[in-house]
Amino acid sequence: MCLINKQRGIVLSILVMLCVMMLSGCGSDDSKKVKKGDTIEFGGHNWIVLDVQDGKVLILSEKILKHREYHSQNVAVTWESSSIRKYLNTKFLQTFSPSDRKRILDTKVVTHDNPWYGTPGGAATTDKIFLLSLEEVVQYFGDSGKLKNRPGQDDYFTDQYNQSRIAYDKDGEDSVWWLRSPGAADSVSIISHGGVVGVKGDYAYYGFAGVRPALWLKLQ
Repeated sequence: MCLINKQRGIVLSILVMLCVMMLSGCGSDDSKKVKKGDTIEFGGHNWIVLDVQDGKVLILSEKILKHREYHSQNVAVTWESSSIRKYLNTKFLQTFSPSDRKRILDTKVVTHDNPWYGTPGGAATTDKIFLLSLEEVVQYFGDSGKLKNRPGQDDYFTDQYNQSRIAYDKDGEDSVWWLRSPGAADSVSIISHGGVVGVKGDYAYYGFAGVRPALWLKLQ
């Protein structure tokens, strides 16, 4: 009788250990569940996962969240001093709940000079929310080599990755969207209709282009 009870005790202990192991594995490492290319919901918006690293993800809004100018004045401007940077890291950031804001990580944002025109990219910044650069678009959406090797004298390029770069607004329209990289002179680089990469860009004060915020998010 004692032997039977002892065996039951051993079996019960094993079952308890298995349950603890299963429970501890549930939801403890979301990074194993999230992968590049996934779409996740955060802060009331859908986001595309561009990168996954050590319990954090780089996400980009799936759609254009609004149309607005890159900068409020018709002057040459860098990401560092742009009004769109201020908007994203103040007014837009405040649209997230306090608990969600705690999950948005500080990111060192480096903006390189324009690779075709040499326009200065400005100083590095530390931001919660930012726009993608030309180099990041190539890194995350596909690199055909045309950014490094300018095709002729064109001020833009198209390639096999056009479709992946297309973004739609709330009305379902294919929209131009801002990058943070400088364009030529007093312009800012854009992704144009059809996913065309506008390296020369457009004037920073134009209000027709869309905003696709990006951020590094801590996984729960």
